[in-house]
Amino acid sequence: MTGNNIFISYWRAFVDFLYPPVCKACGRPLATGERTLCTDCNVHLPYTHYECWNGNPTARAFYGRVPLQRAASVLFFTPDGRVQTMLHALKYKRQPELGLYLGALMGRRIGRSELYADVDYIVPVPLHPAKLKKRGYNQAALLGLGMVEAWPTGGDGHGAPAAKPQLLAELLCKRLFNESQTRKNRAERWDNVQAVYELNADADLRSRVAGRHLLLVDDVMTTGATLESAATALLEGLTDVRLSVVTAATPA
Repeated sequence: MTGNNIFISYWRAFVDFLYPPVCKACGRPLATGERTLCTDCNVHLPYTHYECWNGNPTARAFYGRVPLQRAASVLFFTPDGRVQTMLHALKYKRQPELGLYLGALMGRRIGRSELYADVDYIVPVPLHPAKLKKRGYNQAALLGLGMVEAWPTGGDGHGAPAAKPQLLAELLCKRLFNESQTRKNRAERWDNVQAVYELNADADLRSRVAGRHLLLVDDVMTTGATLESAATALLEGLTDVRLSVVTAATPA
């Protein structure tokens, strides 16, 4: 170990001593070797297993609304539960590492499902530039990046595809600044997101995804209004693409 690495190691130990790292889900101090979540929270994450179920509730929510190939949510969330605590911290408490962590959970599970074996590109739901500047990052893009990094490939013994999908964060843009969806009902949510998304005007970028399977990614699936609006913009503006949707969480 070089002198510089030794210094960094001691510095991190000193910082951890002054400010002990805590679990992002329950707030308890992390034990040695634990990262982001404590072992108990990791073990008890409420997985949906929707990625293995073609007609799951997330997929059914889009029936008759937008023609998707597949749709799934990876985790359940409940009010004040572990998953909601993490999502709230990701969106409102400047903890981008949670986006990569949750994205990795998503990538490992979605990437091993035969239903998503042919995904070519991961497209995060974009933020308006003003909100992006205020928040400092797009949580959906962090989820997508975590998914790509953790996506299993051939040779892992699980029948995974030979190559990882690519992150394509610039394909979709948000052109209108709409209000938060948090306190709106289903009808209000749909009114709030109509026609707010549009495709990047770059012709080369559009031709690059022609004939491909796109995976639209967001943090939460509730009524599906945001995802429906983004999916509609993709399907109306692109030729010969297949589109699926995955979110980190959905209500239990």
